[in-house]
Amino acid sequence: MSTYYKVDKKQAEEIEDKIKQALFRKYNARKVNFGQPVNYDDLVQTIKNADTRISSVMLSEPEY
Repeated sequence: MSTYYKVDKKQAEEIEDKIKQALFRKYNARKVNFGQPVNYDDLVQTIKNADTRISSVMLSEPEY
């Protein structure tokens, strides 16, 4: 992940917390069926939308 501008350690932790919250809201057990694959583009967009400071997200393909 990269941001539009340099962030300090506290801001990086805030962004990480927001990403975790966004992923939990989107992919918690009540919303995703066991064995259901996660769409890569949807995952990247969820992370990118978690905080306005995030400019891009680079992930490896999910492995099941």
